[in-house]
Amino acid sequence: MPHNAQQLSKAICMLFIGTVLANSLALGDPIRTDQVQDSEVAVSFFEAIDGEQIQVRFIPVDAFHGNILIHNQTDTPLTIQLPTAFAAVPVLAQLGGFGQGQQGFGQQAAGGGANQAVGGGVDQGGQAGGNNRNPGGFMRIAPDRPRKLKASTVCLEHGKPEPNPRIKYTIMPIDKYSSDERIAKLCSDLSQRKLPRNVAQAAAWRLANGLPWKEIASLNRMESKYLGNIRFFTAREIDQAKEFVDSFDQPTSERELTATR
Repeated sequence: MPHNAQQLSKAICMLFIGTVLANSLALGDPIRTDQVQDSEVAVSFFEAIDGEQIQVRFIPVDAFHGNILIHNQTDTPLTIQLPTAFAAVPVLAQLGGFGQGQQGFGQQAAGGGANQAVGGGVDQGGQAGGNNRNPGGFMRIAPDRPRKLKASTVCLEHGKPEPNPRIKYTIMPIDKYSSDERIAKLCSDLSQRKLPRNVAQAAAWRLANGLPWKEIASLNRMESKYLGNIRFFTAREIDQAKEFVDSFDQPTSERELTATR
């Protein structure tokens, strides 16, 4: 092959590879608000589910982590506005209502066998909380292609078994699960890493289930007659959780000042 032809072939090949990579990134990775083009029409995550534009599965990994699988069911690319917070509940639990478990962590609640509901948000990819100007963000999804997002979560029904991937969950807006704005704020802050997960979990059981702080502080992660008991939360984590919950009793301006410290 002549030298010029080889160069042309290589250039075409590199152009093709670059185009494929660019399209892959553009149609799959989370993007910021300032990266959304003026001509794009974004649809909210839950509106897209209701409109059957996307199919979504939430798969809990454990109490603190989950995966969100999104499939574009249309024949055109979609720009999805991701939720700042969400809840996910076992499918069978929807018939019995929410928030009934009140026993010790990891034990079976008397009211039924459903696993704990969880609340959380889309993982913000390791950005420091104060630097993330757009909780939730956007995602472009190509037609008929699945995408996976990681989520940070906490349990919302103390006393029921932990979430696990063998249980089928359904995802919903956080305000459909609870009208308490403090829980929505907790889930959003957790995903932005403004709240450490143990702090968020302690605050969640206080807000969602009304557990006394003394009981939360006494919960054991592990109990062993050989190794002794290991507390679920440290004293510092309990103090930070109390500070988060108490911040909602402050005036809005004072609360915003506290959050920036």
